[in-house]
Amino acid sequence: MQGQRTGLIDAIRIDVARLHATWMELVFPRQLDPSSVLGRWEPETGGQKAAYYAWAALGIPLVVIGYPLLLLGFATRYYAGKLDSATTRLGSVGVVLVAAVAWGLLTVGAWVRQFSTDGLVAVAAAGGVATVSAGLAV
Repeated sequence: MQGQRTGLIDAIRIDVARLHATWMELVFPRQLDPSSVLGRWEPETGGQKAAYYAWAALGIPLVVIGYPLLLLGFATRYYAGKLDSATTRLGSVGVVLVAAVAWGLLTVGAWVRQFSTDGLVAVAAAGGVATVSAGLAV
């Protein structure tokens, strides 16, 4: 009996294989979840083989590009939920205070780096607008 592999590389390999099988399922039957009786569909004629392998080759770069975007989407959704939870715990006053401190530090950083007066005013104005917006958004 083969032991279960649960490492990160194995999980990525499983995900990529499943995404590619899903890609193949768009055009060819029984690719993603083959029947226990019929099994996975395989091309029989030369034309079917050419179409099958061309579709598979077209899907490889799409899966390679799409997989990191999928992970980014899942991570964004997860951390957005965490941020929403933190915002709820902080409340309106806490969010405004955090925004004011963050933008205050950015304004001080602009002053320390000796920005021009116009640049310093622009950073401070952006901080004021962002702080008010954060308060209204909560």
